[in-house]
Amino acid sequence: MGKFVLKALITKENKWMVIVTCLLFFSLFYALTGYLSAKLGTPLEMSEFERAIPLLPWTIWIYSALYPAYFLWCFYNFQDVSELNKTLYSFFILTLVSGCFFVFYPLISPRELYPLTETSSLNARFLLFIRSTDTAGNCLPSLHVGFCYLFALGFYRTQKHKFVFSMIVANVISVSTLTTKQHYLVDVIAGALLASMIYFVMDRWTRVAIPPSQK
Repeated sequence: MGKFVLKALITKENKWMVIVTCLLFFSLFYALTGYLSAKLGTPLEMSEFERAIPLLPWTIWIYSALYPAYFLWCFYNFQDVSELNKTLYSFFILTLVSGCFFVFYPLISPRELYPLTETSSLNARFLLFIRSTDTAGNCLPSLHVGFCYLFALGFYRTQKHKFVFSMIVANVISVSTLTTKQHYLVDVIAGALLASMIYFVMDRWTRVAIPPSQK
């Protein structure tokens, strides 16, 4: 069975322009699904294990600051044009599939169970700011986790040392989604599994038609 041929949408020359376009698309899409899922969503019953995970306000810096820095690092370090394009296509697929879950199976995060008892510190103020700007919806699957693993897997075939490093960062960010009470454990697992499945399908059954100038 032949592989499905994908057009190379992103090259080394237009990489940053395409990235900005993707970010704009994602921001609008995420805001729309976040509004709908927050309006329609219900909380999920947590396990004893999840309830035992403490709220750690300082980890909001990992969740909200390390996260974009990680993606900039990934895009800067992607050298293989084929992997870069497969990751771009996977980004859109993961976003759209997750959006369907957000709208048709909406969950809201358990923030109300974890109020901040101290609000004067910089950590607490930043966490409150994030809570005020990011809705409680868009939970299952966690795109925070999904994107982290998806971009890490993009290094798997061509840059193993960067793959190891990015997987470590992805794991740290995934834990922060729980310690900031932005997500449930099932969101984290679903995000990682969905990203891995999409990567496997794209890696196994597609190839990118790369212009000669990019080889």
